Amino acid sequence: MKANLYLPYDVNWNVVETSQLASNIDYDVNNNPIYVWYSFPQFTDDALPTWAIQKITYDVGNNPLTVRWASWNWFFNKVWDDRATYTY
Repeated sequence: MKANLYLPYDVNWNVVETSQLASNIDYDVNNNPIYVWYSFPQFTDDALPTWAIQKITYDVGNNPLTVRWASWNWFFNKVWDDRATYTY
């Protein structure tokens, strides 16, 4: 099976439709989305490890350059409050 790196998966490698998830977006000073995070609606406490977090980087022209998952995986085990401490 070839994984799509832009979609979250559950522990059984099933794609989780983002429409089924709670999500939010954090913007930079140029109003570009820099962090997008997903969780199941029943687990939305920012301090709990229930999030899958993406970080988007931009080139000098504000064009999206990369979209990467926190700790290089899409598992729902990240803490939103710790988003800046993860490797992307």
